[in-house]
Amino acid sequence: MQTGHRLGLCFSLLTLSLTLVASLVVASPAEATTSSPFHQTEPAQAIRERIAAIRTSPATASEHFRRATDEWAPPAATGAARTFNLSTLRFALAERQTVAWSLSNLTADNFYAEVDAFHVDGPLDNGFGLVFRYVDAENFYLFVASHDGYYSLQTLTNGAWGQLIEWTPTDEVNMDATAINTLGVLADGPQIAILLNDAVLATVEDDRFVGGRIGLMAGSFDEGGVEVAFDDLYLWQLDGRADEATAPAPTPQPTPTLSVEQAALAAQLAELRAQPPLLRDDFRRDDDSWPTTADDNVTYAYARRAYHIRVNTANWLGYAFNQQLSDRRLLNFLAEVDVGHVAGPLNAEYGILFHYRDGDNFYLYAISGLGTYSLWRKAGGQWTSLIPWTETDLVETGAGASNRLGVLVRQGVISLLVNDQLLAEQAEETPGAGIVGLVAGAFDEANVEIAFDNFHLWRLEEEPGAPAENGRSAPTGTISEREQATIATRLAEIRVGAPNVTDNFRRNTGLWANPDYESVTYAFTRGVFRITVDAPNITPGSAADMDIADFLLEADGAQVDGPAGQYGFFFRQVDEQNFYLFAVSPLGSYTLWKMVEGEWTQLIGWTDAAAIVPGAGEVNRLGVWAEGAKITLLVNDLPVAQVIDDSFRRGAIALAAGTFDEGGVIIEFDNVALWELE
Repeated sequence: MQTGHRLGLCFSLLTLSLTLVASLVVASPAEATTSSPFHQTEPAQAIRERIAAIRTSPATASEHFRRATDEWAPPAATGAARTFNLSTLRFALAERQTVAWSLSNLTADNFYAEVDAFHVDGPLDNGFGLVFRYVDAENFYLFVASHDGYYSLQTLTNGAWGQLIEWTPTDEVNMDATAINTLGVLADGPQIAILLNDAVLATVEDDRFVGGRIGLMAGSFDEGGVEVAFDDLYLWQLDGRADEATAPAPTPQPTPTLSVEQAALAAQLAELRAQPPLLRDDFRRDDDSWPTTADDNVTYAYARRAYHIRVNTANWLGYAFNQQLSDRRLLNFLAEVDVGHVAGPLNAEYGILFHYRDGDNFYLYAISGLGTYSLWRKAGGQWTSLIPWTETDLVETGAGASNRLGVLVRQGVISLLVNDQLLAEQAEETPGAGIVGLVAGAFDEANVEIAFDNFHLWRLEEEPGAPAENGRSAPTGTISEREQATIATRLAEIRVGAPNVTDNFRRNTGLWANPDYESVTYAFTRGVFRITVDAPNITPGSAADMDIADFLLEADGAQVDGPAGQYGFFFRQVDEQNFYLFAVSPLGSYTLWKMVEGEWTQLIGWTDAAAIVPGAGEVNRLGVWAEGAKITLLVNDLPVAQVIDDSFRRGAIALAAGTFDEGGVIIEFDNVALWELE
């Protein structure tokens, strides 16, 4: 990389409420607002010791990106995308000279914050960073580094960029393509310290902003195709507040007023989205769930971690269904998907197909690249316009524009959503169940290409006559509502205290043993602990060196590749012949076993649980709460089963991954927390 090549480089500046064209670095080195990037207001060792002391207390807030959430808004511009993928928040910048960020709902005045970042794809000449003390779209700080070994501290003040620290080379950046880099910011009053991988890079004094929101940022320079990911964001709020801000106060924004109906709908959506979906697909790989065929009229394909429908013929409609939905005729549901215009004329349609019974009977909700929407019904081969093409400012328009579409059908009423806003409602004359799919169509001009991503489908209730999901049995061992409340109260009491053991796998701490199993490998990579099992019908574990009786154990787990396997915990492991095993599968089921003197006993057979998010790559937070003889199994903070068994009262714990009839299973673990109970 040429030193200083970022100076004067133009970016498309993306914010949540304002789009500017500006230079990420507008000042020359001589114009930087501090004379030296290494001016220390505190010795580096004192800063490190202070941060070590801060970390001994539970974080005020943390984010591990296990689920897609509206709390991190996507960048709203061409060439930049924000997705949740494999327990990370990812930015993909297709274009060169682009900077994009996403703001959280976290705010802080005096604080220490840190986050892990890693390179996913594209050039190492990129940018990744922390936005902090964000007052408004024209006033905030930005700490940014690049994977090729540079960092900078910048400000945006009344819309003008400045440098507190110009782009400076450093050996502290892990430049390996798969390595993790941990960014840290300690801000206390006017004193700001920036850290990389626990090394203090610099400190400065600046009092223009005293508080504001926290965000994450990614940037591209001379080349596009940059993809970076973030994980494990921690924020510690410090005692005391900074002096009064010297920057101009943010412009007051009007508070949106919702009608009673809109407020009720928003509450319904929030309740539904809090439940595990029937289907979730981020299209990160072709897993044969969606068609990938092509003919003269339509091409279906996976590309750049999205599902694409290209309509090659004028006045033609192409639609696709997920194989898991091929026999799921839903009556009441919520479906949401991101749609992006990739190529071709803007005068085209794309959206969601639903209540599909056959090619002559279905509903179609579509938007166009011209900023219009419509609702159609095809019955007996005849089209009816329920809502004609209607203009709206809620639809993002233009080449490359992306919109999140939603259809909610409940009790015979169809609600159409775009970008989380209600467009219209329409009553069904004769409600009928059908399949949900994705659709794109061309009008007078052909060669329309549409990308779909982050598809979510929730079933509101059991459909009349619908087959049991995946043909599996209904859940057993139900916990009563009273007992669930008791469990929730006890878990909340436990979690108030700091865990005795935590591990987010930024590095190998030596805590987890890696036994020498044939056909099993262990690796610490990109902030996760990965177990690869290549042989069939084995379940190896990686044990922690501890002997514990009563405890609460939690960890994130996901199967990221291979045929359906299992993952979970060995616990109260006395030796290799005596222990318990709690495991889940990506098919949406769980089990509990014990081995006594080498003999297996199934305490709970494989049982479906709605709390489990099924599918390859889906992250589930598993938990075991064991006190005395009572063992409670948790998935995504919900109790799924409880048993009484006193075969073992103490022992080791281990992270387990297993196969069935086929090998090639890859399991990843992250964010382990263990509370030892008295």
